[in-house]
Order: sequence, then C-alpha cells, then structure tokens
Amino acid sequence: MTPLICKGADGIDRTFYLEGEKDEVDSVLSCHVRIHRNNPPDPNSDDWVDLTLQARPEGDLRVTMMRHGSRPWYARMGILDAAIPAAAALFGSKIVSSSNTHRKDEAEYRTVAAEKVWKRLEKAGLARYDRHQDRYYLL
Repeated sequence: MTPLICKGADGIDRTFYLEGEKDEVDSVLSCHVRIHRNNPPDPNSDDWVDLTLQARPEGDLRVTMMRHGSRPWYARMGILDAAIPAAAALFGSKIVSSSNTHRKDEAEYRTVAAEKVWKRLEKAGLARYDRHQDRYYLL
C-alpha cells in the first residue's frame, strides 16, 4: 500500500494508506481506491474510505463515488483531497468530476459533499471548473 499524507481541516498532516485496483465489467473499466487507517488493514473490517472511478469515452476517469461511511476518524481529514490526485498518478489517467447538468446517465450526479472536495482542489490550484459542462477537471 502507498502512504497518503492528508492535511485535515485542523491543519494537521496525517498518514493513511491507499490501495487501488482496476476491473472491467461489460467492457466498462472501473477503478477502485480504498484508503485505510492502518497498514496492513484489518482483513475482517470494512473500515476504509472509498473512491470509485469509471472510464469515459473521452479517455479519462470520472469519479462516480466518494464515501467515508460517516466514520469520524475519516471525516474532515482531507483524505479525498489527497486521494483524487493520487488516483490519477496510480492509474495514469486524467480525472474529472461527475456533472449535474450534463449527465451521461441517470446514475451520474455530484453531491454537495463532493462539490466541497472539488472546490478545495480548485482553490489549491489542482483542479479547474468548466461551467459549460458543470464538471471539474483535475490538473
């Protein structure tokens, strides 16, 4: 697993551990990232942060899910802010957000919580927003 340094809302850097895998179902490539508190993680636990991405015809990966399961030890730790750029490096691909106005299917949407992550990435100079497509692009 890869160490992932995350800066929490309190300004403190913490180390988490990232692992990723690709799979293909019905000719659609999906990438799954899990971020754990411990290395190695407890094999009998579902204690991790999820980041799921799906390949688009444009050749990039779209974030389809971000979830920390409302666990307080993952909330406000900057994990997804660090995990999205790390996933781009891990999978060697550009990453984009989902859109609420230019959806490719009914399952595509960007939550308020996801919007906050992307806005922080934009503020840090790591992403740009395209208002015509209602989509963020990781730089």
